[in-house]
Amino acid sequence: MVTKGGDAELSCDGTSGAEPNRLGKRYLDEATAVTVLCIKVGTGRICCNGVPMTEMAQKKLPSSD
Repeated sequence: MVTKGGDAELSCDGTSGAEPNRLGKRYLDEATAVTVLCIKVGTGRICCNGVPMTEMAQKKLPSSD
């Protein structure tokens, strides 16, 4: 896991209903501005201060015309 941003406690929610993180995706906690890049797939969902983080939308790249 690679992190960027503020000060927070990261944990993993391994409950059976939690959707696992996806490899190569970035996750954001809006309350603390912490960003996490998932570099290894696991069975749980990454949480920041006990709250599941949201997957960030992909950025549009300019065309190479």
